[in-house]
Amino acid sequence: MIGGGGCVIASPPGAIAYYGTSSGASVQNMAFVSSGNVVAVSLLAQLTNQVGSAANPGYNVFGWYTINPNGTITATALWNSKTDSIGQFATFNPGPAGTHYGLFLENIQGGGTAAEADYFWFMNSSSDHGAGTASNIDTSQHFAIFSGTPGQYIIGMDDTNNGNQDYNNMVVELMVPEPSTLLLLGVSFLVGALVIGSRRTRQTA
Repeated sequence: MIGGGGCVIASPPGAIAYYGTSSGASVQNMAFVSSGNVVAVSLLAQLTNQVGSAANPGYNVFGWYTINPNGTITATALWNSKTDSIGQFATFNPGPAGTHYGLFLENIQGGGTAAEADYFWFMNSSSDHGAGTASNIDTSQHFAIFSGTPGQYIIGMDDTNNGNQDYNNMVVELMVPEPSTLLLLGVSFLVGALVIGSRRTRQTA
């Protein structure tokens, strides 16, 4: 997480711990557990408009979601890579203590055309799915999570279906209340009802 190559990060955190398996592989299904307090998130880096046609370049919508007791997901958009830039800051309350929540990235290609393809990537990757002309959704984990100071998580995202797993298409910092918020592994959830706010809507503080 030093911000090298094509990933220019505001205030790079340096070498910090990566959340993965003992072999270094990514964890397929992850979630945070709410402590009942507000979570802060800031946008550190993003590479936009990488996919799609010249006339209709791709873009990303970033946000957070909660996992309901029945396994369905309720999602709220925060930023749109077409209109929001590095340095954006927002807060959200994931709900009562014990609520499972995470982050999502929607990659949109050919937006507004008959060929529009939407790819939805979640920290709990068993909920990944496509809409529109999207097909053959990959089985990769599109989120890489690093932990820094207590309560600080740096999260890199790969936005592309069958991508190169560079995890630099969007990088955010998540500050979560300690000690009752933690990561889970091996959880699996249903896609169920997905409710995403307007792609143009953002919550800033």
